[in-house]
Amino acid sequence: MAADTLSQPPGSDKGKQDNQQITIIPEATFVQIADADSDNSLENMITNCQNQYKSTMKEWEDTYPIKSIETQTQPFWKDINEQRLVIPPNDSLKQQLMQVWHDGPTWIQDYVKGCTTCQQNKNLTHRLKTPLFQIPSDLEARPFSHIAMDLITGLPNSKGYDAILTIVDHGCSRGTIFLPCTTTITGPQITKLYLNHLYRWFGLPK
Repeated sequence: MAADTLSQPPGSDKGKQDNQQITIIPEATFVQIADADSDNSLENMITNCQNQYKSTMKEWEDTYPIKSIETQTQPFWKDINEQRLVIPPNDSLKQQLMQVWHDGPTWIQDYVKGCTTCQQNKNLTHRLKTPLFQIPSDLEARPFSHIAMDLITGLPNSKGYDAILTIVDHGCSRGTIFLPCTTTITGPQITKLYLNHLYRWFGLPK
């Protein structure tokens, strides 16, 4: 944030004399460095390799949606929208490109994971969750002797129903029964659904 009045009272050092001992590299030097580095850039590697396969690139122009772009030094080939460079059929070049796109991000990710400062300032987007409680049951449990019930509400109305009563067997079959009902269902009505759909087959749960 911007400095306030308390941090820069009248008469304090404004830093006008800072950096007097620092040597500034002339702008022309930066241009030379950039030109030197550009020779080893991925773009130059691709365009140089394209010209090694010039005959192949020209054949591809008749088959694929690519075009050549003429420059003062040498031509290069891009897609018709001039967004992407065309990769010539050179396995060595393809391997180097794969290393850049694959190994580079992986190395950065590993570095960030091992950086204390990065981890301390990183937002925790995947918080640890308490595991769901496992309902205990007997090894010799019969079907639907150990159950869990839940209501799924707020569903679109279908034939007068807008909710589902789920009854899950946690002991034997791990099966689930889905019974249509309404959001305003009461305890006695749930009991009646259980009586009609489960009790006649499995009796009361433990």
